[in-house]
Amino acid sequence: MKTMRTLSLFSLVLLCVVGCSRQKLPDGMPKPYPVTMTVTQDGKPLADAMVLLSHVDGQWPAQGVSDSNGVIKTFYTNSKYPGVVAGQFKVCVRKVEKVYAIDPKDIPPEPTDLQEKYAWRMKYQENRIPPKEYDLVETNYADPKTTPLELEVSSDKKNNPTFDVGKAVKILYTR
Repeated sequence: MKTMRTLSLFSLVLLCVVGCSRQKLPDGMPKPYPVTMTVTQDGKPLADAMVLLSHVDGQWPAQGVSDSNGVIKTFYTNSKYPGVVAGQFKVCVRKVEKVYAIDPKDIPPEPTDLQEKYAWRMKYQENRIPPKEYDLVETNYADPKTTPLELEVSSDKKNNPTFDVGKAVKILYTR
């Protein structure tokens, strides 16, 4: 009897794990397909690049981040669903470098003494200079209106393109 209860409980847990692991797609969302993309800059892998696939009809955008080899193995549609729906996309690529006036690793821990705490906060928090941000990829690649990169995702072909974003740059990002 105990074995039967254990087996039933195990079956119930397994059923829940399998059933709960499948995310239901939102109404109207087509089936997503796996896309593996490689991003290079001047022929070399571009690590930590943010890639946005902007669907030409404006729906179902997908995004991913490249690894140290410039490869994105998983894109997420609407930031949640693994894969990319079929269709025509503009490929946007952005890589940012933040340069801090004080490296966050060089900030000492907050002191416990009230007088020291006030001085610490004035030096490291209240008057902290925000980091400068630099685009390391030409800015035209970051906008769906200006990027020259396009991708067609289809159910009947292997979706593993490689895109090169040209020479390395360092452009101060201004808001």
